[in-house]
Amino acid sequence: MFRIGLGKAQITPPWRTRLAGYVDRAGVSAGTHDHLWARVVILEHESAGWVLVVLDLMAISSSLLEKVRQRVHAITGVPLWCISVAATHTHSAPELDEDVEIFISDRVEKAAISAWENCVPGKVGIGFGLVTGLACNRQSREGYADQTVTVLRFDDLQGCPLCVLVHYAAHPTVLNQYNLYYSRDFPGVAVDYLESKLGSSVMAIFINGAAGDISTRYTRKNSTFSEVKRLGSLLGEKAAEIAASIRTEVPSQVLVTRSIVEIPRRQPMAKQELLRIKDETLCTLDSLQESGASSVELRELQSLVEGVKLVLKREAVKPTREGPVKAELQVIHIGIGGGFTIAAIPGELAALLGTKLKTKTGCDLVMGYTNGYIGYIVETEQQEFNYEVIVSELAQEAGEYIISEVNKLMKEIEECL
Repeated sequence: MFRIGLGKAQITPPWRTRLAGYVDRAGVSAGTHDHLWARVVILEHESAGWVLVVLDLMAISSSLLEKVRQRVHAITGVPLWCISVAATHTHSAPELDEDVEIFISDRVEKAAISAWENCVPGKVGIGFGLVTGLACNRQSREGYADQTVTVLRFDDLQGCPLCVLVHYAAHPTVLNQYNLYYSRDFPGVAVDYLESKLGSSVMAIFINGAAGDISTRYTRKNSTFSEVKRLGSLLGEKAAEIAASIRTEVPSQVLVTRSIVEIPRRQPMAKQELLRIKDETLCTLDSLQESGASSVELRELQSLVEGVKLVLKREAVKPTREGPVKAELQVIHIGIGGGFTIAAIPGELAALLGTKLKTKTGCDLVMGYTNGYIGYIVETEQQEFNYEVIVSELAQEAGEYIISEVNKLMKEIEECL
């Protein structure tokens, strides 16, 4: 028998914290605009199962991953490696420290208990569509971007919706470094729209994709909460349209496999070179500001300066480590239709790499920011001296290496079918 369990809990810290996501952000949180949440989905099929925990955070630290997995495992008995913990990547969530992580883990435990205690027989279906005007490649408006919206709908056996999971790849960075309020950014608007449209008994979830170089830089009119609502509504409306057209069925199986891999590490640029890039970029910025350049043109260079600052700060706090970067890759297979497979990646894949991964491995969905955080994974041909290239700690062949390793996991899944 296939069963579905759902639970959620607020994870907004009841105290003031620094917010994650912008190196130039000053001060601590000023309050809450919209609450942050933990959302839990349990899929159980006979002796196998998968648990998805989605948190409205910028990233999942290794310590938080361990805490959450241990709590969920204790409740459900699902093996640790069959539990996925993903961040939506909002840049208006708390920085993680021990107190914040314990608080979030406590809240996830409550959500997991609710999900486990309320598992019901169910069905799953999938639909696809395209959204326009929400996000695009942030290095170039004409650059590659995947505008696909994927929706998974979970029903009870009578066909009544229980949960709608929405996948779209983009940085939730409508709100900039001057925002000091907790917020889910545009994904929160999309989720709230779906829940209001489908009814209070239906849980909606957002998961991010290969969003390394995708954002609202060229599509947002400003960085206000009204603009968050406008852009988030585009996603919510499209997801609702897709969800209404989905037909669900009882999955034949749920399979999970994973591997711990070692990804080649790239040595950072010398400090003098970084300072040179920073100084030259600041000079160019001054000239552009004097000439009345657009905010988009300025933002491209400002992000480059932020990248240099981030690397300098990182190297000052934690000098470069030697050796490869360890990462967990995970593949989840849901037996509906011809089979639907998700690859979970612990970082920020460039959009073109995400599409290459699907094409070369046969997986259907790339879930980013999941089971840890290894930073940006850039395309081999990606231009030098942009934000993603500068801050990445991974060698440029890392993307192709990850694709190769995911392909091995896909073959393991195939052997079990």
